Amino acid sequence: MVEQKNRLADLLIYSILAFACLVTILPIVHVFNVSLTSANEIHKSNLLLWPKELTFQAYKYLFSTGALLKSFYITAFITIVFSNTWTGS
Repeated sequence: MVEQKNRLADLLIYSILAFACLVTILPIVHVFNVSLTSANEIHKSNLLLWPKELTFQAYKYLFSTGALLKSFYITAFITIVFSNTWTGS
């Protein structure tokens, strides 16, 4: 009887963990797939588990504008300034 309760508890715990993993991973997969999809296809469908036609236009735009590198510089600057402020160095 005790072993059956343990199995039921394990099943419940594993089910909750599996649900938490899905809730965490699916939005990341969705954002990645949207980044590989054309704008027209995004407007046609709401949920994309896999793009119908792959396109790298978003990445081409991202790396051609220089905005990504500027974002990294700003993040590094803020990290250095505030880490030195909080540690008192």
